[in-house]
Parts: sequence; structure tokens; C-alpha cells
Amino acid sequence: MLKPLKNIKDLKGHIKNNIKSPDLNVEKLAKELSISRSNLYRFIKKKTGKTANQFIKEIRLKKSKELLKSTELTVSEISYSIGFSSAAYFAKCFKQHYKISPNEIKNPSFSEKKFFEKVFGSIDENLCNSNFGVEDLAKSLLISRSKLYRKIRMYKSETATAFIRRIRLELAKDMLDKTNLNICEISYKVGYSSPSYFSKCFKSHFGKIPKEIRN
Repeated sequence: MLKPLKNIKDLKGHIKNNIKSPDLNVEKLAKELSISRSNLYRFIKKKTGKTANQFIKEIRLKKSKELLKSTELTVSEISYSIGFSSAAYFAKCFKQHYKISPNEIKNPSFSEKKFFEKVFGSIDENLCNSNFGVEDLAKSLLISRSKLYRKIRMYKSETATAFIRRIRLELAKDMLDKTNLNICEISYKVGYSSPSYFSKCFKSHFGKIPKEIRN
């Protein structure tokens, strides 16, 4: 028996720990948490703005997305591992929630691979331009900014802005490892107009300042 529910983090943790159980539902959660079903419904609604069933399903689907990207499990195996008794129903729920099928996450289509080739190419061509951002990237790809955000969020699990910044910093790290360029030169080459700000961002991302990588 768990201690009384205190916050939404406790509830998420309990659901994740029991995510394989297909019969994990509001009734069962309420009993295990020693609260009434109505109180659990109200608690979830107040904290998340969602119904209890939506809340449970979204936790399952978020976990499935992580597994699709990080494991060799099949879509069917993943569906059962997160508590769906039907792989077909899992795929339907996943597509309704993420607007893309599990198989498209598991095995990106040729068109998606080509899309990211274009993304990397555009960033590389404009690498030294400190003003090159999401709007410019979207224009270079001939798509809307909102569509670019959705695609990057779906496949890379980060914002478009964070994605561009990460690519700049990873290329900077590669230059530190493979070239004799000094840190100021590298910062300008990857689009940072301020070497000190570059060092700050670099440390935030890698946990070390550029000088420590070079040495």
C-alpha cells in the first residue's frame, strides 16, 4: 500500500512502475493509493487539466515513443510492454496522439531521411551566420515554421531552436577535436558573435568549457 498521494510526480511514478499492467486504470489506481476514485479524478483534472484516462494513456504513449527510438523492440512488443493488449489499438492511439504511426518513428521513411539531410545541409551552409534561426531554416526548406517545429519535435524530441543550437555546438566540438583553430575562430565559424557566450553555451551543453575539450 502506498502512502497518501501528495503530488502529480508521485502519481506519474506509480503509473510508470506499473505501466506493463493492461488492467491499470483509475479504479485500480484509486485503491492502491488509498483514495476515492472521485478524489483521484479531481486531483488529476486539477493538476493536469486532463481526465484520468487521458492522463494514464499519455504516460503510456510517451513511454512507447521513448522505446521506439531507443530500443530494438518491435512495435508489437512495445505495445504489450506499456500495457496495451492490442498492438492495432496501440497504433491507433499513438497516431491519434502524435499524428504519426509507430512504424514511422521506428523506421523513418526515405522522405524523412531526405528532409533531415536538407536540414543539416541548410544549417551547415549558414553555420557562420549568427542570425540564422528557425524562420530562416523554414524558408530555406520551403515549409512553414510551425511544420518545421512539429517535425523536429517529433523526430528529435526538442524544439527547433534547441536543435539548431545543438548542431552548432556539436560541430564546434568536432572542430576542437580535429582542427588547430583557436576557440575564438571556432565560435565565429559556428555562428556565435561572442566567444564568451559561446563558451557559456558550450559548457551548458557538454559540461565542460571549450578549453577543457581542447586540452
